[in-house]
Amino acid sequence: MGGQSSHLPLKINMSGVIPPIFASSIMMFPSTIAAFVDVPWVPGVCFDDDAGPLALQSIFFVAFIIFFCYFYYGCDFQSGRCGRERQKSTAAISRCTSRQANCEYLDTVLGRLTFAGAIYIAAICVLRQC
Repeated sequence: MGGQSSHLPLKINMSGVIPPIFASSIMMFPSTIAAFVDVPWVPGVCFDDDAGPLALQSIFFVAFIIFFCYFYYGCDFQSGRCGRERQKSTAAISRCTSRQANCEYLDTVLGRLTFAGAIYIAAICVLRQC
């Protein structure tokens, strides 16, 4: 149909709640190991509620959440596959002429959306800790 426009639904947060779960698991790993060993310096590097400043714990938690958001995005989204699927359905982005340009444009847009989603998830999780 000529002249018909459509939209491509993109998620702001492709990964869901997986990044906070992985981040909290990584943060709790040193304290789990510290429970089994009797080394005096090990509790100092743990992120328990009793040990370490809350600001440092929050910075690491936010960094892990952002990392896992991008990690999940990198594993889940394959721009080549998306380009082939859109080419089969004869869909195209109006500014992009080739399939490669479409894929690069989608990758750029989804990278920006992933950053916004990662910051949103991190803010919710850090506010939940306070």
